[in-house]
Amino acid sequence: MKPTLLSIIFVLTSSLLAQNSDTVMVGNMYFQPNQLTIEVGDQVTFILVDGTHDVNFEINSLFFEPFYNPTQIESLPMQSTPGLMGVITFDVAGLYNYDCTGDFHASMGMYGQINVTEPADCLDDDQSMSNIFTGGVSISSCTEAIDYLMQNYSWTAAQSCLWEGGPTFDGMSLADYCECSCANNNLTISEINLSNQFDYYLYSIDLLGRKVESPRKNQIIYDVYFSGKVMQRFVVE
Repeated sequence: MKPTLLSIIFVLTSSLLAQNSDTVMVGNMYFQPNQLTIEVGDQVTFILVDGTHDVNFEINSLFFEPFYNPTQIESLPMQSTPGLMGVITFDVAGLYNYDCTGDFHASMGMYGQINVTEPADCLDDDQSMSNIFTGGVSISSCTEAIDYLMQNYSWTAAQSCLWEGGPTFDGMSLADYCECSCANNNLTISEINLSNQFDYYLYSIDLLGRKVESPRKNQIIYDVYFSGKVMQRFVVE
């Protein structure tokens, strides 16, 4: 039996109102997916596919002890009609466990976990990466950008985050675009001291970020230094 039109409309409406929405399919001896990681304020929609099942957040059906979830979550009652079982909003961070209380269902795999995390206080501007890295280079995320600089220029992750990127960066560094990816790649104190004392020229790149072996006359290039500093230069001869 297919979900009713009313159920589908309800699910879609709930998804639109939520900060983010995930769906767990409930069937004979499974929750799919049985592990989720979401953020505080997100919603999880449970849809019954077949069988007779519930979604129990209270007493562990295997050990008959409380789940001790971070906060009380109202369980979804036993249901046999396929369709929407319910939508739960998670407002408190922590690890939530649940199972099905049907006869031996939990012992046959009907249990799940939802990890609710605090929203990140940083932002990666992945969309800008494809505009910054052009010239045949396929890069669509901050992680790919950092990996590319590390592999092609033998930089550390911290040095890659300090890259100023020429005119396309408007005076900013890669770290300004990739706050989350660069958050754990900051230079250590020893690396900063080493960069300040022993800064030296590494190589030159053109406007597209390609290494330049033999600069051409009237070409704009960027000299890259060990510290991550980039200096613009106009070749006159």
